[in-house]
Amino acid sequence: MKKKTNASSSLLKFAILWNLKFVLSCLLVPNLSFLSAESDIVLDINQIAEKTERISLKLPSDHSYLTTTSTSYTNAMSDGTPAPKIVHNGTEEYYLVYNDGNSNGRIVSLNSKFKILKELVSLKNFRIEDTIADSNGLTLLVSAFDVEKKGNFETKNFHSAYINQYTTTGKLNFSIKIVGTKEYKKVGDQGIDTVFGTLTLEKTADNYYATYFSTYRKWDDGVTHQSEYLALFDSSGNRVMKSDNQSPEGFTWNVSHSFRPRFINDGKQLVMVTVGDAYPRGLVVDSFPNKNREIPIVVPKAGPNETYQYVPISTGDLYSKDGTTWITFDSNLDRSSYDIGLMIKKDEVLSKPIYLTNTTKQRERIPRIVPYGKDHLFLMWMTDDGNDKDKWFPKIEKMKLEVCLIKKDGNLVSKPQNFGSPNLFFRAAARFFQLPDGRFGWVNDLTGFADQLEIVLVSPYKQELNVASPNVDIESPVANIKLDPKLNQPMIAAIYNGNEAEAISLLSQGADPNALYEGWSALLYAAYFGRTDSVKALLSYHANTDFTVDGWNALRLSEVRGHSQIVALLQPLTKALSRSMTKTPNPKNPFNINIQGRNLRSEIEPPGFNHNLNQLGKPIN
Repeated sequence: MKKKTNASSSLLKFAILWNLKFVLSCLLVPNLSFLSAESDIVLDINQIAEKTERISLKLPSDHSYLTTTSTSYTNAMSDGTPAPKIVHNGTEEYYLVYNDGNSNGRIVSLNSKFKILKELVSLKNFRIEDTIADSNGLTLLVSAFDVEKKGNFETKNFHSAYINQYTTTGKLNFSIKIVGTKEYKKVGDQGIDTVFGTLTLEKTADNYYATYFSTYRKWDDGVTHQSEYLALFDSSGNRVMKSDNQSPEGFTWNVSHSFRPRFINDGKQLVMVTVGDAYPRGLVVDSFPNKNREIPIVVPKAGPNETYQYVPISTGDLYSKDGTTWITFDSNLDRSSYDIGLMIKKDEVLSKPIYLTNTTKQRERIPRIVPYGKDHLFLMWMTDDGNDKDKWFPKIEKMKLEVCLIKKDGNLVSKPQNFGSPNLFFRAAARFFQLPDGRFGWVNDLTGFADQLEIVLVSPYKQELNVASPNVDIESPVANIKLDPKLNQPMIAAIYNGNEAEAISLLSQGADPNALYEGWSALLYAAYFGRTDSVKALLSYHANTDFTVDGWNALRLSEVRGHSQIVALLQPLTKALSRSMTKTPNPKNPFNINIQGRNLRSEIEPPGFNHNLNQLGKPIN
């Protein structure tokens, strides 16, 4: 009995010593897997918004026709024109994919600071619908179109889908036609639907390329019907065949009259989500190759003269990891208005719809979802308070961006709320990207300028990252200069007069980069009058970009005055994104009394220009 007691005592001592050693090793080795990186992320929505970066990017060509924010957010559940997208293959080089004003696909390479390096791909009569970057290069799903003239107007007939692959230097590896026809004359003729559908590209668990999109097909009943089409290709562009080696893998028909089809690789198989208005009618979740169709939201049978637009559901984004898929959507079925919903599909089990919003707002539409740290997900959508329930096409300029943070089990961490400034938004077609360092974002093509895009970057981390800088290089001063207050007003006067060389010289001699005159900073003067070189110099001396006069900062003054180069310089450096509702202020004449007799403003600009608010433009909420 005594020996047994001693043995138990020895085991207890060993266990205590082992546990103590384990705890000490945890404290001394910070990178062990059980220590979560979640302690480094920010969970406060307002703090996340303050850290959001906005980078203006000048393109070598124009970008589609979206030069106004008056465009509709969604058009009959259609994504409309594909939005620009940023992809990467794990290196420090990124690739911006967009379509120009004639719908021709373009790809440019960017460095890690989002500065354009060179143009890689320029297509003619091929619009880029989706892109993947991997070790094989850049693989594209493109739609071919013909320009047709009807009277005095030109229209584009999108008729065929191709899968193309290019090297990262822009060399074509292959181009394979998937499906396409210009006219539906005989049974079996099949083309693409770019009106109500989206064309998407994914990698499968077997490392194949999968293309998924809406299609039209003429069937043996003599009618051309619409549904979805799934096709798979290997890394050389060869069509993946079924085990019988006789028929291609995938399918040509799934949901009758489908809208906004989405799919994703969950690590095991493809998860597909779409909305159908006929057979079946509702939100449809399916999978491939394990066909397991479910209809978690069933819409009642259509009434007389009702069509697809009476199916009050739209698919949002999907996110998958390790066999689990998070599915977002919006719906007003049995609800007071459109709300944002979430479903979780894990191991072939689909959860019931979880609604994240429950408001009286008329529309909360087309959500986006991205991973946020290790254990959270970040959701974003556009919303408006319009009182017209039958209005299907809200204007983006009247909508607001809302977000929320959830845990991966669907529980809210941060309730839905407005995000950023009123003029921060994305189109329904926007496709979010995730960078290797954990940042995520989207490309905004509603900048008001045909040759500029805006990259929006959101960082989840507390520590300051080496994030993107302006698209124009700004040299820093060689040494610190002792400030001389006597030089402040002469510097502002030189900016006012357009003598930029003198202004920069005075700055280098000790003029304060944040000098003020009658409430206006030197940077405000330079931004208002379009003194680009002065703005560069002031920024190099760390002038305050968020200083305002009557609520207007330098960025907003340069925007409304149409100084696009200055906008590009100021956007990534300006944190205060709101603009005052007051009329655009006018700067005071900073010249001394000895020269006040001259009408210097009229020498700089046409008489009355500064006071004509119609020419200055109106502030946007």
